[in-house]
Amino acid sequence: MRRTLITLALLTASAPAASAQSSQTWGTLRVTLESCFRASSGTDSGCNVVLTNTGNQPVRVTLDGDRDTISTDGQLATEPKELILGGLSRQYSVQQIIPAGLSMRAQLNYNVTRGVRTLAQVRVGDALFTNVPLQPNLPDEPNVNAPGTPLTADANDQARLTFLDCLRKATVVTCSFAVANLTDENLRFNAESSDSTWLLTNRGLVRNANDVTLAGETRQYSVSALVPARRQLLNQLTFTLPEADTSVPYLQLNGFVFRSLPITAAPGNRALNAPGDLVDTYRLRDYAGKIDRCTYVRDGLRCDFTLTNRTEAAYRLNIDNDNVNLLTTDGRWFGVKSLTAGGETRPYSVGVPLATDRPGTLSVLFDAPTGLNTLPFVNIGALEFENVPVR
Repeated sequence: MRRTLITLALLTASAPAASAQSSQTWGTLRVTLESCFRASSGTDSGCNVVLTNTGNQPVRVTLDGDRDTISTDGQLATEPKELILGGLSRQYSVQQIIPAGLSMRAQLNYNVTRGVRTLAQVRVGDALFTNVPLQPNLPDEPNVNAPGTPLTADANDQARLTFLDCLRKATVVTCSFAVANLTDENLRFNAESSDSTWLLTNRGLVRNANDVTLAGETRQYSVSALVPARRQLLNQLTFTLPEADTSVPYLQLNGFVFRSLPITAAPGNRALNAPGDLVDTYRLRDYAGKIDRCTYVRDGLRCDFTLTNRTEAAYRLNIDNDNVNLLTTDGRWFGVKSLTAGGETRPYSVGVPLATDRPGTLSVLFDAPTGLNTLPFVNIGALEFENVPVR
């Protein structure tokens, strides 16, 4: 017979017998049997269970078909035909992580002979319930996670994530966060919409994100972006949630943990990158750069640069659009529409002639929104400029 590794430590003593709507313990879990039911026809039956982590650490829980059985006569065990934990359905074994202090809903579905009205035994992990009546209708699934103390920020050695808001549009909820680089070096941040990113609903169901947005770029599964030193990017995720939900009990974003986040109609503060001192010159080994001016023109936002050769020989400096970006106050990156140098305007790459006796010039037309007053960060290849005014 198939055997599955149980990752949750089991108690050695059997739990006492109990009926539906009662609770028993299974390690650090409280197991509450809400009800067992029979579908309107046929042999389809199931049991609804709520698993509550009463400990102070997350616990990995496995429901297993070999162990989590029912019996109609107290002797012969019937294995489930489907196991559902947190909304995740599997035939033989299903696993989820339940955060500390929160509950997750489970359903175990069986084939039960017609005419049976009572289950002699229902086993879930180390919990054993006896003499459980089969209800004639599918049960309601009320909320099992009530709002608690909000946890709106989390950090590691390199980055801090701070909750901004969760905004609803019908059943789609977009949660926004500020990603702050805590170091003095530029940091590449990866944002995921699966694996280490998920939330737990009021009803105790797990939801993965529909997509993920970082610094204005949206992808279904994964996106990465550069976070300049001591700067912040906007990270957003969308989820599908019932319109009745007014909060998110638990959200894990790339391993950063948040709790009891309100779902509101008004956005939070988007001024993520505060003004600072102007840095309009930057010097490298072979050349130096100066940002002369940024201003709105008919086609967009244009920034003009002066580049100076620091070597003893003239050469042509190639500038690619992939390495030219500006960061806005609200934490979004914007690229270029065109690059102009040496009398040529190109959309993707341009060469800047750098003589030894006179500087070269570069103009960049950015694909940026209107209304910007300051550019917190602008990079042209390896050149970095900060807090550039838009005049």
